[in-house]
Amino acid sequence: MNRNVKMLCLIFTVSVLLRFLWLGIRPLWIDEVVFINLVNMDLLSCRQEFIPILIHNIISIFSSGYMSEFWIRFQFALAGSLMCLAFYHVIEDKITALFAAAFAAVFPLFVFWSTIARPYIPACLFVILSWKYQCMMIPALLTTPMSIIGINPKVFKYLKQNWMYILCMLLLAIMLFLMRLDHDRGFFNAQFLSTARRIYCIPITCCMLYICVYVVPYIRHRFFTQKTRAHR
Repeated sequence: MNRNVKMLCLIFTVSVLLRFLWLGIRPLWIDEVVFINLVNMDLLSCRQEFIPILIHNIISIFSSGYMSEFWIRFQFALAGSLMCLAFYHVIEDKITALFAAAFAAVFPLFVFWSTIARPYIPACLFVILSWKYQCMMIPALLTTPMSIIGINPKVFKYLKQNWMYILCMLLLAIMLFLMRLDHDRGFFNAQFLSTARRIYCIPITCCMLYICVYVVPYIRHRFFTQKTRAHR
C-alpha cells in the first residue's frame, strides 16, 4: 500500500468518524421534517430530491418500515464520507486530490450537511463523479437542479476552446458562494456560514473541481515550464 492510499484511508476514517459518531442522537430538524413530508408524497410528483427519496424508500424496506434518526440520515452521511474518495478518484493529480479529499472530510459546512437529511451533499457526490462518468450528472440533477453549475466542460466537445465556459461557470459558482438569497441582508454577508449554509455546498464543490482539475494543473505546468527554461 503506497503512501497516498494510506493517507486517503486516514482521511476517509476521519470523515466517517465526524459524520457517524453522533448521527442518531439529535432529533429531526425542521428541514429534515420537510424531507420526510416529501418521502410521504408520490415519488413522481417531487420536482427534486428524487434520488434521496428513492434511496430512503429502499432503506425503509430493509428496516421493516421503521426509520430512526440514524437511518434517515444514513445515506447523507455516507455520501459525505464518499465525497473524499470521489475527489481522489476523479482528480488526476493525486497530491491535489488528497488536499481536496482532506478539505471535504473536515470542512464544517460539508460535515454539518452530511449529518442532515437534505439533498445538498448527495448532489455534491454525484457532481464530483460526473467529472469522470458523465451519466452521473443525471442523478445529480434529479437530486437538485442546482447541480447544473458543476457540469464538466468536456461534455461540450464541439467547442474549440473551453476556457471561456470554465471561467463563466467558476464565476457563477463564486457568485452563488458570496450571494445571499434573502436580499434584506445585502449581497455580501460575512455570516454566510452560519445563516444560509445550505446554499453553498454545491458551489464550493464546483469551485474545488474547476480549481483542482483545471487551474492547479495549468499553474503547475506554467511554473515548471518556466523553471525548466530558466535552468537551460
